[in-house]
Amino acid sequence: MASFILSLSLLSTLAIPVMAKKSYDKILFGCEAKGPGLVVWGRFVVPGGNPVLGWPEYVENFTQSTMSLAGTSEGEQGSIEFPGGALSGCLFKNDSVKVLGTLTASWITNDGKSHMIHMVLVNMEETNGLYANGTIDSVVINHYLFVGIPTMLGPGYGHPNPKNATLMFRGIYKSSCKPQEISGKGYFLVVDGEVSGARGRGVHWNLWIEELETYVTFLWWSSEGILYWDSNPAGGGTISELATISVARVLKIRIKLI
Repeated sequence: MASFILSLSLLSTLAIPVMAKKSYDKILFGCEAKGPGLVVWGRFVVPGGNPVLGWPEYVENFTQSTMSLAGTSEGEQGSIEFPGGALSGCLFKNDSVKVLGTLTASWITNDGKSHMIHMVLVNMEETNGLYANGTIDSVVINHYLFVGIPTMLGPGYGHPNPKNATLMFRGIYKSSCKPQEISGKGYFLVVDGEVSGARGRGVHWNLWIEELETYVTFLWWSSEGILYWDSNPAGGGTISELATISVARVLKIRIKLI
């Protein structure tokens, strides 16, 4: 399972060009998660699960969580380039993307402090995204959905930075004190894939909280696995285990092309 999650993470560094073949009518998508998962907090980005970039402040399991998300978009069908090859799929039309997501989660850190967050994630006028499926580097991708793609990526296959993402959110955050309003930008990834016959599904919300000046990532997976991190913020450092991803009590993914 560890190799499965690591393999899927390679798809989080991508090039965006799509060779349009024909008009694609519409994609409908949704996901739901409840129960165990991880919150990854600190000045870093989790581009797709692994590796974590930078030095994490902390990683904790949820004491409880409820997430739901739904959206739709028009798109153009074509070939999408990833490291190691290409997948078939479609690129969303910016002015047609509609997204509504809600998240309520709580957790406790090692210092005994309780944390709670409640937020609503919605589209912007410039919100974009892509959907892909196929096989790449022996990884079978049943669904790969990336919505809120940042306006700028790093050179080549760049890691997408939530600061430049094209979804926005507002909410309430509480940390052993009175609640405070928060806002920012972010994107989400939905992955359903198979490696060596092992299938796994995952949902990631990768966010930048403006008021707290910090990144935060929420992860839910259908199978237990290991979250890794890279000791070099630029990548290419020592890969170490960061945390175990517990199995979500509920994890549903719905994608329909019409």
